[in-house]
Amino acid sequence: MLYGSTVYLMIDDDCGREEYREKMVEACGTRDQLMNASFFIVATNVMCETQQAEFPPLEIGICQYSIASGIKFSYHEFIDAGKVPLGYMHSAKEHADRTHRIPLNGFNLSTNNYKKLVEDMKQILEESRFTNQMTGKPTPMLVFCREDAIEQNRGVFQWLQHKYNEINKTSFEWDLEVLDLVLLLYYISKSGGHTISMAAGEGAMKSSVYDYAIHDLCEYHKDLDNKECAKGLARRLCFMLSDVLCSMFGITPTQNHLPLKVEVNAETYTGVLHDVKQLLPNRYHQNVGTDDSQWNPNQDMADEEANSPIPQTGIGRGRPNASKPQNNSF
Repeated sequence: MLYGSTVYLMIDDDCGREEYREKMVEACGTRDQLMNASFFIVATNVMCETQQAEFPPLEIGICQYSIASGIKFSYHEFIDAGKVPLGYMHSAKEHADRTHRIPLNGFNLSTNNYKKLVEDMKQILEESRFTNQMTGKPTPMLVFCREDAIEQNRGVFQWLQHKYNEINKTSFEWDLEVLDLVLLLYYISKSGGHTISMAAGEGAMKSSVYDYAIHDLCEYHKDLDNKECAKGLARRLCFMLSDVLCSMFGITPTQNHLPLKVEVNAETYTGVLHDVKQLLPNRYHQNVGTDDSQWNPNQDMADEEANSPIPQTGIGRGRPNASKPQNNSF
């Protein structure tokens, strides 16, 4: 448990997590209410995972999604998590090079205003609550992701909670649940009268069909031709939901449900890449030294980077201000 507090709460002491999701969907009421209910999808990128289960975050993306409207709202930020935890420099660099390729420090697009980050997310995610029909009380804030990302995403919210309290000398705790998106899909399909199996739901939420939707990446990852983007993943998860739910609920997909077909055409995608202009070196990367105390000093990383055909930096743009979405009523 990070920092000695829990980031998730149960609906009551006797209710299992699966029953919790089922009650949440049932609380939406009618079919129309379910179709217009908002669900919040989260994705993150981190420096590393420590032995203490800490997940210093580098990027977060959150989408507000409904069956009727598709993606209604997107939030995206790069996060300056400070120095890499002692002893994790090698694994953090290796992970970044293999996946998201976000600079570990000195990244101009990242913010260390943890107070604003937390307050923006609190404002946005307040819209994710609904009223428990049995007790009349509001539920915790609810966010969804794939099962294999739940631990990391909980860790990111806890890391931000700790930083927020450290700065403000408070004892704030998230009233928030991080839940399995596949189980949500299962219970929505069950409520819609077309129950899909867990295996089918798992397959649908791991589809690679939208990996070529480059226009849904942030500008930084788009320029790097890198799909390991928190904003992009959150949006792709929404597209995967739409693939299943639009036909189930008789919805004609819009560009908010699914990307334009031209975006996911591999041949077109390849042609677009040929036109990408070379980036200026260090365009959005400050000349800040990295704490390499745990890195092999004999390894000539500078020469490797200079000789690499892969660009080391790129343009990106976070979301400086979060505006409150429309009120979510069930």
